[in-house]
Amino acid sequence: GSGEEALELVKEKKPDLILLDVHMPGMNGHDVINSLKAVDETFDIPVVFVTADDDRETEANGLMEGADDFITKPFRQDILIQRISRIIELHFLQSNLKEEVARQTAKAEERSRKIEQMSLQTIHTLANAIDAKDPYTKGHSARVSQYSVMMAEALGWDKDKVENLRYAALLHDIGKIGVPDSILNNPKKLSDAEYSIIKGHANMGGDIL
Repeated sequence: GSGEEALELVKEKKPDLILLDVHMPGMNGHDVINSLKAVDETFDIPVVFVTADDDRETEANGLMEGADDFITKPFRQDILIQRISRIIELHFLQSNLKEEVARQTAKAEERSRKIEQMSLQTIHTLANAIDAKDPYTKGHSARVSQYSVMMAEALGWDKDKVENLRYAALLHDIGKIGVPDSILNNPKKLSDAEYSIIKGHANMGGDIL
């Protein structure tokens, strides 16, 4: 009977498709479709304008407002039914595609999360291996990482940069893996040659990373 009545009916039971006249008491068809497209629950309901207005401006306005088709009166019933069937089928396929894309996206995000988790576990394992190799600096990598994060947060770095720094700092001494234990754990004063090897651990760490 009216645009207002149509909107109330849509709230009670979401239809598969709406045939909408342009001229109605109260709200006209353009008001109704704008109301439908403004709400998430009714945004994706296909709308077909059925009107006696046979001008390009009315049709263009309806399509810009989100109508799926525009049928002028008088119309042939068989053609109307075919058009409705095609629109409903297309809408069904689009809905299924969106759901499938959402499912595949969720799977990809889960795989990415697991890979990231494995990478972080590997980083922690490497950091622990470095500390185990050099008892003198046990816990050093974790402390450097913690202090680096504190400074980055104080400087206002964004979360992603802070996390990258956290794990980069954990691995800053990874080059010690390439330093012989006899030099790394030597309690005596190192010779110039031994000290040169120790200093080279930064370059070795860069190569490893």
